[in-house]
Amino acid sequence: MSRLRFGAFMAPFHARPGDSPTVGLHHDLKIAKHLDTLGYDEIWFGEHHSGGVELLGSPEIFAAWVAGQTSRIKVGTGVISLPYHNPLWVAERAILLDHLTRGRFMLGIGPGALATDGDMLGLDVSQLRNYLQEDFPILMRLLRTDDLISIDTGRYRLVDARVQLDPYSDFDIAVTSVFTPSGPMLAGRFGIGLLQLSGLTPDSLAVLPQHWETVEKQAKEFGTTVEPKDWRVVSIMHVAETKDQAIEEVRYGLSHYFDYFQDVVGHERFSAAGRTFEKRLDWAIESGYAIVGTPDDAIDKLQEMNEASGGRVGAFLHWATDWAAPEATLRNYTLFAQRVMPEFQQTTGRLDSSRQWVSRNSAEITQKLNAGAKRFAEKHDKEKA
Repeated sequence: MSRLRFGAFMAPFHARPGDSPTVGLHHDLKIAKHLDTLGYDEIWFGEHHSGGVELLGSPEIFAAWVAGQTSRIKVGTGVISLPYHNPLWVAERAILLDHLTRGRFMLGIGPGALATDGDMLGLDVSQLRNYLQEDFPILMRLLRTDDLISIDTGRYRLVDARVQLDPYSDFDIAVTSVFTPSGPMLAGRFGIGLLQLSGLTPDSLAVLPQHWETVEKQAKEFGTTVEPKDWRVVSIMHVAETKDQAIEEVRYGLSHYFDYFQDVVGHERFSAAGRTFEKRLDWAIESGYAIVGTPDDAIDKLQEMNEASGGRVGAFLHWATDWAAPEATLRNYTLFAQRVMPEFQQTTGRLDSSRQWVSRNSAEITQKLNAGAKRFAEKHDKEKA
């Protein structure tokens, strides 16, 4: 198993009624800066336009804002809903951000998550995945070639179009995947990354090897190269020193999150979760939708992920939520970095080895040290006399 990277996938969610959106967005920035300080590798920002909870209308602007106030963490669009945009403008902005961040930018692409977003644009939302399959090859030609492109899809038109600026770096490009093969097919065809948004439920874990098989099959067919390091899995985890403490902390916002998905978005998946905090929490934990517990619980689940994927997953991303209050959320990320990340990054092996060696040999060696110190003192006393 290779070194696992860590980060966050931030819609973001601000589901508590009456909370200031401005304060929420600035707290998202604080989280990003906190992750940068803790050594997380990457953070992705979403694009949504309706529903009143997922507040970022432009992940590119937010990524640029965060990049200017962090030093090492990569920033990405998680994701740009490509059917909503002219691919030329997506390519132009991605390459600009690649230059502005000096290679810290990542481009995430998907079909669009909220049906009401696409509906406001007059799109047939039942065709969003088909639109993505149509638009993504155009985007990749714009990003990777200097070809002149002319096309009229009925949704947009390009006439001898090309991007005028060369990329600064070979920046990461990734597409989303849940349970359908749409994302894995594109990832394999173009040799890019996969953002697995299906979580870590038993069904989600079962689909991991199937998706990687699709990625490799498409890569072979189209002559591209795919690497496990570019495969990212996203899920919810909130950890504290004890499970009881973690549960108390998520009382702050878990029910508001479920209210949003049950009553506003209307996701059928959440109908089984019930209407009380206790039932929703039990459903989240028992179904594997979320880990609410200790660092050991998180380690066990990530080990399950590695086993299910054959050790191929390159990064785990927190599905960032406001289940806990701001300070508890920050503590969660700190505790995760202190106790969970080292288990999958091989950063404590030599420390453990050194501690064990010293434990075995310290008494004998220290005895020699003390004996030498005693002889030195006795000799000094004799010379003084």
